[in-house]
Amino acid sequence: MRAMISGRNTAIVAPNQWLAVNYAMWLRAVGLTIPQDISIVGFDNFLLLRPTSVSTVVMALADVGYASAHIFLGDVPVKTDRWGNVYRPPTFLDRGSIGPPRRSHRRLV
Repeated sequence: MRAMISGRNTAIVAPNQWLAVNYAMWLRAVGLTIPQDISIVGFDNFLLLRPTSVSTVVMALADVGYASAHIFLGDVPVKTDRWGNVYRPPTFLDRGSIGPPRRSHRRLV
């Protein structure tokens, strides 16, 4: 984790919201500020009952599952494309944990 906050890295992209929140708590505990020192974002917005200050990409997986189940059951009309695919576009929920880009970095990877 020390290499992650060495100054070369400017952001953490966590695989899910739970890890993003835990990373944010740890980063604050070691004295870093979000988003001034490092940005952080998670996926899935899973912690609905415990609001956090970590930005997230909302994938709407529960909505896709709900729509898919009702397509199979045929009891509720569900909008699909011409091939029968259910499309739910992801959205970005900005909660203030993404800082402005730094000019000093040269590579993204």
